[in-house]
Amino acid sequence: MFIASSISPELPVQEWVVTTSAVMLGLAVLCVFVRFSLGPRTPDRIVAFDLLASLVIASLLLTGIATGSAFYLQTTLGFALVLFLSTVALARYLDRPGGGDS
Repeated sequence: MFIASSISPELPVQEWVVTTSAVMLGLAVLCVFVRFSLGPRTPDRIVAFDLLASLVIASLLLTGIATGSAFYLQTTLGFALVLFLSTVALARYLDRPGGGDS
């Protein structure tokens, strides 16, 4: 309890963790956009896009924690399934001859 009270006396621990996580997710999104724009090859951009979608999933979970709503968890599960299928489809596209040339 001493550590939590020394962080910020006016913010409860859960709000502090949610706020800190949101800032870290925002910084990660900025880094992903840099990788997406500077990626010299198609696989680099696909990995950046996949990471961006994973960060969207993490932000949905964070929003669910902040609001206490179970709706965000259900949305996250559906989005994660679509993300997995799209990643497999893009990997198969790159695996074929001439798929990743650019």
